[in-house]
Amino acid sequence: EHVVRPIHSASAMSAREVITFQCGHYSNFIGTHWWNIQESGFCYDSSSQKPQEILHDCTFREGLTLMGEQTFTPRLLALDLPGSLKTLKEGGTLYDTKAKTANPAWEDELDVHTAEPPVKNEFLEDLDRMDTGANEGEEAQLPASHCYDLDSSAEVWSDFLRLHLHPKSLLMLPGHFHNDPQGSFDTYPAGLAVWENRKFQRALEDQLHFFVEECDHLQGFHLLTDWDNGFGAVASMVAQEIADEYPSKGLLAIPATPSALPLDKQTPGFRPSLLNHALSLTGLLSSSSLVSPLSLLHNPWRTTPFPRPPLPHLSYQPDLAYHSSAIMASALDTATLVFRSQQSPCSLPALCDTLTAAGRKVCSMGVCLPFPLPPGSTLQTELDAAPLPTSLYPLTPFTSHKDVRWSQAVALRGVPPEYPLW
Repeated sequence: EHVVRPIHSASAMSAREVITFQCGHYSNFIGTHWWNIQESGFCYDSSSQKPQEILHDCTFREGLTLMGEQTFTPRLLALDLPGSLKTLKEGGTLYDTKAKTANPAWEDELDVHTAEPPVKNEFLEDLDRMDTGANEGEEAQLPASHCYDLDSSAEVWSDFLRLHLHPKSLLMLPGHFHNDPQGSFDTYPAGLAVWENRKFQRALEDQLHFFVEECDHLQGFHLLTDWDNGFGAVASMVAQEIADEYPSKGLLAIPATPSALPLDKQTPGFRPSLLNHALSLTGLLSSSSLVSPLSLLHNPWRTTPFPRPPLPHLSYQPDLAYHSSAIMASALDTATLVFRSQQSPCSLPALCDTLTAAGRKVCSMGVCLPFPLPPGSTLQTELDAAPLPTSLYPLTPFTSHKDVRWSQAVALRGVPPEYPLW
């Protein structure tokens, strides 16, 4: 596959790189939306005069395939369980080589078990056709007027992944399987047991060092993680590893909880994820620069859900992972603009230091999506009508806009150039 680097991206010397970890299936849902959002902002037109405000080199890396073709892939390490990738190859497709068929040494009769490969949905099929067209010199784009039914076809996060990943980006945890009916990876100790696997640790360290060593001005790490299962323990250990090896770099940890857990996880009273959350939060706080939990639930620990009122200007299904993760990805993409903008003087460590006054490491995140800009009004009028933080929809459990704020960072985006400021 041929991947073209976007135009007008800053040079590597000023990239201020950030490496992202995604630990867990729901975190990979959020991350996939986030990478798709970033990719949608790429400019491939060399004649375009539109200024590019986002520093894509911060979270993306340039590389070459074995055929010498240029690539632009995320600085990402995505951890998940075997069986969660569906049609996505663990090594990706950018560096595909023809697999060699090994001749078995066993000379007696063999029992061969075969299974039909997973079928790609319509969206992925069109992406494959687009890649094939790009390789043949044709214009590569998805059908402009076509609407894909990803609400029902996006069973796993790779079902709507638009871009390609580097082979070093994916790492499967050993000893467990996705959607295991026994729930063998539902507890914090299960994650600790995986971390004790030395082969897994060495693989993780090797892939991390691969991305770190190609950075010129590494400013820090994002750590997106599930924390209602064993991934909370894995993420805590990853955070500790980062803090030990890169103590001067910022680490923004974002534990995320889906709006709906499988029914077999629910018991009368509190969910068993309560203990997982407590242990995960303790581990993340000890090693991270800043922790910002995310969920559409006000109280994710009760079996009777306590959803917040819906976002007033958005139509979505909160219990659908494809929808809820998109909201969190949009909030994450906007919040991180503080240190991903071309002209921003702020870095990830500086942002973490600013928001952790008096050693307070937990912060809340809120979003106004979309921010209303009615015709005939002005930006100043709308800001006065909906002052911060009352206009923000809280995405952190147990928080509201009435909470006392010790410090805050605000990002506003999407205001049309022709819209009057005042």
